[in-house]
Amino acid sequence: MAGRAYRLGVDFGTSHTVAMLAGLDGRIRPLLFDASPLLPSAVFAGPDATLLAGADALRAAVGDPGAFEPNPKRRVDDGALWLGQRTFPVPMLVGAVLHRVYVEALRATGGMPLEVVLTHPASWGAARLRVLAEAARLAGVHQVGFVAEPVGAAAYLAVVRGWRMPPGRRVVVYDLGAGTFDVTVLGPTGTGMAVLGTAGLDNLGGLDFDDLVVRHARTSTGATHPGWQRLDRPDGPADWQHRRLLWDSARGLKEHLSRHPAGDLYVPILDRPVRLTRDEFESAARPLLDRTATTALRLLADLGVPTSEVGAVFLVGGASRIPLAGTTLHRILGIPPTVIDYPELVVAEGALYCPPTRLPAADPHGDPSGGPPTVGAGPWHPSRAGPTQATRHGTELPAVTAIPIDAPAPAVIAIPVHVGTPAAALGPTGGSAAIGTTATAAPTALASASGTATWPWQALRRTGSRVVALALAVGLAVLLGADSHRPSPAPPGPDPSTAGPVRGVEPVPELLTGSRPAFHPDGTLLATVGEDRTVQLWDVATRQPVGEPLSGHTDEIYDVTFSPDGTVLATAGRDDTVRLWDVASRRQLGAPITGLADPSYHRCVTCGGGAHHVTFSPDGTRLATVGAGGRIRWWNARTREPVAVTFTGETSDEVVFSPDGTIVAAVDVTTVQLWHGTTYQPLGAPLAGHRGLVNGLAFSADSSLLATTDLDDTILLWDVPGRRILDRLSSTDLGIRDVAFLDVRTTLLRHGPNLVQFWDIGRRAPTGVTIARDTPAAFTELAVSPVGDLVAIARDDDRVQLWSLTR
Repeated sequence: MAGRAYRLGVDFGTSHTVAMLAGLDGRIRPLLFDASPLLPSAVFAGPDATLLAGADALRAAVGDPGAFEPNPKRRVDDGALWLGQRTFPVPMLVGAVLHRVYVEALRATGGMPLEVVLTHPASWGAARLRVLAEAARLAGVHQVGFVAEPVGAAAYLAVVRGWRMPPGRRVVVYDLGAGTFDVTVLGPTGTGMAVLGTAGLDNLGGLDFDDLVVRHARTSTGATHPGWQRLDRPDGPADWQHRRLLWDSARGLKEHLSRHPAGDLYVPILDRPVRLTRDEFESAARPLLDRTATTALRLLADLGVPTSEVGAVFLVGGASRIPLAGTTLHRILGIPPTVIDYPELVVAEGALYCPPTRLPAADPHGDPSGGPPTVGAGPWHPSRAGPTQATRHGTELPAVTAIPIDAPAPAVIAIPVHVGTPAAALGPTGGSAAIGTTATAAPTALASASGTATWPWQALRRTGSRVVALALAVGLAVLLGADSHRPSPAPPGPDPSTAGPVRGVEPVPELLTGSRPAFHPDGTLLATVGEDRTVQLWDVATRQPVGEPLSGHTDEIYDVTFSPDGTVLATAGRDDTVRLWDVASRRQLGAPITGLADPSYHRCVTCGGGAHHVTFSPDGTRLATVGAGGRIRWWNARTREPVAVTFTGETSDEVVFSPDGTIVAAVDVTTVQLWHGTTYQPLGAPLAGHRGLVNGLAFSADSSLLATTDLDDTILLWDVPGRRILDRLSSTDLGIRDVAFLDVRTTLLRHGPNLVQFWDIGRRAPTGVTIARDTPAAFTELAVSPVGDLVAIARDDDRVQLWSLTR
């Protein structure tokens, strides 16, 4: 799968996290962490605020247990935790685990995932999902969707196991994980299958069965033995190591007893082995498992579903391996459950067969952290709290059924029933339709409420002669409700994602003074740089200056750009500073950012010095700057504190974020280096293919294409996920200086000193529309308005010309 497009499914669990990689060919395999598919979900905070996750955290916890959190998922409602010497927001701790998964996926595949799907308990509301979403953002994951865990489990059983839903029956998904227990009932509602209700025990999971093994050892060796005091309250690294060994061994023995009639547990410090039989273990575990089965029975009763209408009971979660779990369910429900060989992997894989739902975009004014924690999991300390939580259809299921105004749409998947009958779909209720297919039909196009395709994967998995088709709910618009909760209308002008090709251009009569134009995100303002080392804001509609020029730079200004929300303007200059300005008041925000150039770089007259380029990350929380000598630095946009620094070639004077924020591209002499958008680590070897010096680059709006230009009048069009050249576009006399995408991925603009040319990407040919200079002044810079209706072209006579585009 290395170097090929793939999707990533992640089941963030209480004790362990599982991730699955899905290639576009439909093949799925587990992502391994230290040769295991199970990554401990633990986090450790180092003395320098570095966060370690997984086995690295377990090892580090021995030296400082106070800086260790073994189960961050259990702390989802706590806001922040004190670890070591400081407080950490819970999303940052969860993000450390997700970041470890993300980095491992990059290492295993050689490329970035096209999409990341995160699973969550069906009972989680919008607030908890937003914690997970923020954690993903901090981990560097931007293309993220969500799937409820029971939906993923049912999808796995339908797609991989070929299970067929009997007509009119309900399905019970019994999920006994490491820290919690959840049971969910799914049943037919109108045209599909929906989550009817869920219940859970927040204070019961696999860890409690580990505790039963330790209790047996305590009773067998004498609870008053002084060694137990050291194991319960470790004093020093050696004791913590012994405690970890004890609990790891207890978990291992529990798993051993699922396959063998007896096993032994070595108790450190006491230096004694303890024998435990399966009968003894099951005698202690039976009351706990009875609670899970009666919770399932009570949920069915609350929903008015008799057990005679239950068509199947599926066991998922690592602790469901305990043989008595299935036996107890069979005894209480009267239904033999379906047991799976690797129940820990079911949810993560099944999620990849489901169309994920989305949360609204994060607030750009949220946590401006410059990036995720550096990542690289210890003994469990029992802490139990929380009553039984039961939720029914229409109350507490925001991700699955009754969705609040600001929650995501329900997940849907078609499940095959008897051959030749329509497929049932796990989907929304309350008037939201689910698209289904017959068991043998080809997949149909999936559409949103607006009629546009919303989930392009159309992934299929064949089981014998059956084809399982994926479908997506179309009722999000209905669920959004009142007008006050609908998205704000788009700025005036054509939508660049849907507008047709440019058929002509017309110059706007007035000329603006300045150079290096930059459009405000709403298209109403334009910033230009003056020869007097100032920046002027212009009203695009009237072409009149807005307020006095912004002054502060002591030398030539090289670059100017707006923040994504339009409230801040950033400028970079030869005086080796980047200055931030409040757009509304036109005042400078704090002290300038300095020290951008490489200290070892020799400033010269011809190549210039100082700060060459500045740009914001798409979420507005970070700045990237390029200083003389090719030094790229990342900054916290709010505090202006440095986050990271890297070096490229001496000719580097531009750095560009992909619109989804996952990648940064920077010029490096004749190549382009891609960097991770939040870890600032290089993504493989540089992109090589240019024969001349690279002098421009631009991402398409969907982040899938990268266009790069060189001084030899060549444009290379790159497939970003595949890191390969799609085409080479050449010109003999254009003198290409830069390139820009006019819309999502259909029209490219390339310009030189004499001509701006519009290029049809699909046909790899010019459209015939050009803007040619009609004065001695050569074209120097170009900017495209956010809505794609205007092009601003700077000339070397310190004038900017606006051109109106007709379609």
